[in-house]
Amino acid sequence: MLPSARQIRAARGLLGISQAEMAKLAGVSRSALVRLESESGTSTDRTRMRLGETLESRGIQFLGETAEALEGVILMKSKTKISRRES
Repeated sequence: MLPSARQIRAARGLLGISQAEMAKLAGVSRSALVRLESESGTSTDRTRMRLGETLESRGIQFLGETAEALEGVILMKSKTKISRRES
C-alpha cells in the first residue's frame, strides 16, 4: 500500500521528524516531499514508496487501503508489547 500525503504528514508528525530530515532519511528531495505533503503538485509512486518504507522502519503502521476505508497511521513503540497483547 502506498501511503497518502495525509498519512505521510501525520506519520512524520508522530515521529517528530522535520521535512528536511525526512527527505534525507528517505533519499528524496525536500521539494518532492513538500509538494507531496501539500498536495500541490504531482508525486511519483517511487517517492511515496520510499517515504512509506522509511516511516515503517521507524515503527509507523499505515491503516486503510481504499478511499472508502479508514485512513490513518499508528506508531508501534515496541514489538514486545504487541506480542504480549496478542498472547
